[in-house]
Amino acid sequence: MPGRVKTDPKLWKRLKVGDRVRIVQMPTDFSQPGYFVHRHTLRAYRKLIARNRPLRVSKIDDWKMPWVRFQFRRKDGRIEYHSMRFNHDGLVLVKPRKKQSPR
Repeated sequence: MPGRVKTDPKLWKRLKVGDRVRIVQMPTDFSQPGYFVHRHTLRAYRKLIARNRPLRVSKIDDWKMPWVRFQFRRKDGRIEYHSMRFNHDGLVLVKPRKKQSPR
């Protein structure tokens, strides 16, 4: 597929609480024939990809899957709160910024 970024499909297995990730593309599983993805999940992915902001891993569940929390502002100004877990490709690890020395 043109425009696809090379991502590590197993990155999610190495994530820890506090790590920051960016969703850079839809998971390849989503395009498989017969693979069902709820429309609200697709909407969230599209918005997170377009936003291009990092997400912080908030917890690792009992099945060792990382979860992130995020929010969207609705047209009427209210906030939507979401959480999502990852077990697929389409993620990149965000490297922390180097701290500047005090001047």
